[in-house]
Amino acid sequence: RGGGAPRVGAAGDDEPADVDEAMACVDATAAFYSRTLRRKEGVGGAARSYLRARGIAASTAMAFGLGAAPPDGAPAELPLETLEKAGALVPGTSRDRFAGRLVMPIRDASGRAVAFGARSLRDDRRPKYVNSPTTAVFSKSLALFGLDVAAPHIRRHDQVVLVEGYFDVLALHDVGLKHVVAVLGSSPTPYQIERAARFADSRRVVFALDADSAGRAAIDRLCRDVLPALHESAGLDLRLAALAPDDKDAADFVQRRRRDGLDDRQITLEFLTTVVDPAAPWTLRLPLPDDHLH
Repeated sequence: RGGGAPRVGAAGDDEPADVDEAMACVDATAAFYSRTLRRKEGVGGAARSYLRARGIAASTAMAFGLGAAPPDGAPAELPLETLEKAGALVPGTSRDRFAGRLVMPIRDASGRAVAFGARSLRDDRRPKYVNSPTTAVFSKSLALFGLDVAAPHIRRHDQVVLVEGYFDVLALHDVGLKHVVAVLGSSPTPYQIERAARFADSRRVVFALDADSAGRAAIDRLCRDVLPALHESAGLDLRLAALAPDDKDAADFVQRRRRDGLDDRQITLEFLTTVVDPAAPWTLRLPLPDDHLH
């Protein structure tokens, strides 16, 4: 149970040699970004400062293979062909699509990088997040961030907590809550949900999505369009957690309590007892039929 995610691109018919070559290119690019993060000067220092400001320890950054992309053009250390096959170039240019950003490798269950997500180091830069395009080895609707790190903890806790964003995973992992994966900032797909559940004998998935209106709308769509079929066909134990309105997401939950002086053990205990453990079966949040809304 729990082998690597399928390596598919848009067409799904890539030759094995193409897949192996693409994986090698992503690996080489991930290693370069990781080296860049460790450099004291330039974007590496800025990215490490950003991580410290978000409360992410160096050990967590290392566990997830975080990196940084230089701000100017494509890195000279890597051939353009390698960057292109890794999905790191802006199409038709020699410019790194992640330039000047904190880079988060998206890895399969075996720990091999298949793609990247990248976050601006300034809140005023748009878009805030950039993801790899679909490639021979990556499709956003199939991938889960943090699965390789979380898998043994999901087995031990016999459940998985599904969140929206990269920093939700990083922040929870940082305080010791490690059976958590993210859906790359979008609504969970049936494949992602079933994939995450595969590592728990109970097949329990606890959704702890953002507490804003978009997160609530995502939950409503899940209850209406996705979860009924999964419940019937896959026999999953699907539960909905509720963050308090003041905690916009899991990362904010952690940051707010650190500012209040709680230590990591206390924060983990509070998240488990107030968010995860009370999570209710999804059937209690079934949306009303359309004719009841008028």
